[in-house]
Amino acid sequence: MSPTRRTLIASGAVLGSLTLAGCQDRFAPTANGSGADSLGEESIETVETDCGTPDDEHARADRDGNTVTLSGVLVTSNPCHEAVLVEYSLTDGELSVDIDAVSTLDEGEVCIECVGAISYEATIEVDPDAVVARVRLNHVPGETFTIPSP
Repeated sequence: MSPTRRTLIASGAVLGSLTLAGCQDRFAPTANGSGADSLGEESIETVETDCGTPDDEHARADRDGNTVTLSGVLVTSNPCHEAVLVEYSLTDGELSVDIDAVSTLDEGEVCIECVGAISYEATIEVDPDAVVARVRLNHVPGETFTIPSP
């Protein structure tokens, strides 16, 4: 017996849902390191995307109580990207954070041809007693910034 149109449509919907469900966890950030229990909630927001130059890449870290705020600019192949927090850890007083950029384009879409400058702001909650002597902020791929105690 050959499948009906209804069966094929339902099968496609199920497969599509399973495929998308796998993508949602693909960029879920991971907390690890000996100080992982000193780390709490995190967030990241792409503030702006524009054309730029490789010289635009920079990073900054500030701490206000138990919140460490990271901001900067990722340089990408084009401005059609968003920033994602990949991994973070607190080990021996060093908060290490990896931030990457992923394309916002769907298959077959095109973007303006220029170097992308992706501005972001991220926050990571830390235990108020946690010592954060420095922040190592890694733009994947790109520069790594070591910032003294925020």
